[in-house]
Amino acid sequence: MNTNHQRTIQLMGALTGFAGVILQYIASALQFQTSMVQFLSYFTILTNLLVSVYFTALLFPKSKLYKLAALASTGTAITVYILVVGLVYQTVLRSLYHPQGLFLVSDNLVHGWMPLFTLGYWIRFTYGTHINPKSLITWLYYPLAFLFYSLLRGHFTGWYPYPFIDVTTLGYPKVWVNSAAVSALFVILFIVFITLTNRKHARNNVK
Repeated sequence: MNTNHQRTIQLMGALTGFAGVILQYIASALQFQTSMVQFLSYFTILTNLLVSVYFTALLFPKSKLYKLAALASTGTAITVYILVVGLVYQTVLRSLYHPQGLFLVSDNLVHGWMPLFTLGYWIRFTYGTHINPKSLITWLYYPLAFLFYSLLRGHFTGWYPYPFIDVTTLGYPKVWVNSAAVSALFVILFIVFITLTNRKHARNNVK
């Protein structure tokens, strides 16, 4: 059962997560006239929504969604997803954008605050719980589904959410190389997180 302290952190995660997405949509709609469909075609937005729903579900222990959210494997996968959002943005995309005003606030929330906040929550409340290594395969479904959706949609519309998967500009060979690199980042982080939490779990059981 959640303690009051833990519930407060979960509430903060849910509220700031949804706030970041809402502010990002408002800023995008005002500055770029972004449609809702296009807005929801970004991995950043989908993952921030996923994190927000995750924290919201944890606030309702009697709900069916809580049982899924409370699993260590669920929390770990979501933490890795949002960390990749932050890492790719900071290392690859940040120099391409120069947000200001409301866009700067929302940009920092979805790319900076939420990845760090979710990582902190994982360290505090999930780290040390045993996770089946086979979970890694299941966790890859989400980013791979996003990739194929983006490429399929881009094929028909000519629009791609991120420059490193822009087939029109780069061509398929380069896009596949970039996609493989990002996929490798997911796999490496999954392995690191599973290894760290399982090792701590093993040490705790020895004592």
